Amino acid sequence: MRAFRDIRAIKFYVLGQVSLYVGLLVAVLIDPTGLHDNHGLSYWGTHAKTIAPYTIAVLGCSYFLLRAFFATPKKEFMLRFSFMADGLLMIAVFATPDTASTIVNQAHLVFSSLLFFEQEVLSLWLVIRLRFRHWVLPAFLLEAANVVLTAIYSKVTDGYLFYTQIMFELCFGVVMVIGMRHILAKYHVETQPELLKENA
Repeated sequence: MRAFRDIRAIKFYVLGQVSLYVGLLVAVLIDPTGLHDNHGLSYWGTHAKTIAPYTIAVLGCSYFLLRAFFATPKKEFMLRFSFMADGLLMIAVFATPDTASTIVNQAHLVFSSLLFFEQEVLSLWLVIRLRFRHWVLPAFLLEAANVVLTAIYSKVTDGYLFYTQIMFELCFGVVMVIGMRHILAKYHVETQPELLKENA
């Protein structure tokens, strides 16, 4: 557990997840209509009364993902790429509310699809790198199932898009934390001065 606490990249990633889910929880409490609207997580970014918690959720998560990028050793290219890509794509998703116009909606769909695709690819890489050990494989399989369901529900009017997106992100978070904990465990707190110098 000490190695877990000493890895700043994991700390930043977890803080990003906390920001995401706390912000979404507040938004849901303010306006629970989105739970049944089949509009996905983006629903709360298109209503004035929930834009504040939605902003905290998305941009807060993006901020900590970018912090995780700078806290990860350069040799861990895939993790660093994922943190940077996720952080920037979340900003792009936030900046393109899907109700603004047809063109903005299309951009929103592209950015959202890229975000899910990138996360799925990274999850597969982590599963392979960990040699299918621990709980990472079941979490990945459940994550993959929710990718399929999300794709289906995004094409229909009635469905459970919010729930499949949340389940996907939860499973992705589990895969990420397990993967980072095992991959970055060798980077102990005593190595942080060298790590800071390396990433400067």
